[in-house]
Amino acid sequence: NLGALTSADLRRILAYSTVAHSGFAVFIYPLQPEVALALVLADAFGKLGLFYAMHAGTPPWAAKTLAIHQIGLPPLFGFWPKMLLVLITAERLGWGPALYVLANVVMVAPYYFRLMDQLPAGRSAVPLAAAVAVAALGVVAPLWFIHHASALL
Repeated sequence: NLGALTSADLRRILAYSTVAHSGFAVFIYPLQPEVALALVLADAFGKLGLFYAMHAGTPPWAAKTLAIHQIGLPPLFGFWPKMLLVLITAERLGWGPALYVLANVVMVAPYYFRLMDQLPAGRSAVPLAAAVAVAALGVVAPLWFIHHASALL
């Protein structure tokens, strides 16, 4: 996260953020492998669209959707695994580690907001499809995650 916060190069921002998101998945894997898989899938969908948009351009709404998805804001797909990451950490390891994880999740917001404003405009279909996919998965994800969330309560 610190590397992405200090970098001005869009490729480096995405590369550093991939390391941070991979770290979330590696951290949660021993506690809940399904959430680790969801974190990896959410990051893959978002990064696919963002890397492609960097080179081919995308409409501004698609760039914003993909960036907000990567931040983990509802109702997009990226929100659900990050929410479970924090809740499972709190349940199994306590609120101290959960607050540390939450701080790292929140730390991605500044560089994704910066990234969404710097992506070139264009009409590429791949970022559009990725943005639609993360929005659709965000709507459907609660049906899959309801079992895991209810087990935490």
